[in-house]
Amino acid sequence: MTKSTQSLDVANPVGRAAVLIAVAGEGLSNSRLLLTRRSERMTSHRGEVALPGGKWEPGDASLQATALREAHEEVGLAPSLVKNIRALPVQTTRLGTQVAPFFANVPEIVTLTPCPVELESLFWVPVELLQSDSRSQTDIFTVAGKEYWAPVYHYEGYKIWGFTARLLVDAMNRFYGAGITRVHRAKEVAFGRPGQPAQPACTRVKASPRGDESELCPSA
Repeated sequence: MTKSTQSLDVANPVGRAAVLIAVAGEGLSNSRLLLTRRSERMTSHRGEVALPGGKWEPGDASLQATALREAHEEVGLAPSLVKNIRALPVQTTRLGTQVAPFFANVPEIVTLTPCPVELESLFWVPVELLQSDSRSQTDIFTVAGKEYWAPVYHYEGYKIWGFTARLLVDAMNRFYGAGITRVHRAKEVAFGRPGQPAQPACTRVKASPRGDESELCPSA
């Protein structure tokens, strides 16, 4: 699905980033996951849904510290409230930035406020919505001749897609046994270089109880 590594050289984190995947509540049906929507005033990824996080800074003792600092700065989540922190495999964005995700638990009742400089809003998405893989489509990105896929989810007017969705799929598979793959009845939409229009792609579906795949392609 995406390029990844199992570890990151924390001794040289310059140019790297970290994000926090914060979950509140216990049990699949009662758990919620924290997401944000970036401000339209930001110079990159404006208006997009994202996880709390950002680039490593010289004052950060580690990339985990980066994730906690950014979450505190962006939404006011105190690091002392973040428990059971677990590192996930590092993922690489289409632009080549290595991002270290950290999965953690936070209290069910916590007062958070989005930083108005960076964020338009914050919201909690039900973990069950992500774990059930109720995607509306699958985006296919081609970078340097390689394909990467990401589901697209919609929740209360928010669109969860791209790199954020890729990280969430990994978390759902690892901690909730979701078994999410590219194979899905939702349509596939292909993206090439930035700025190119999206094109319909084949839809991969399970063709038999054995799990064989077939493709439903749009007519030319």
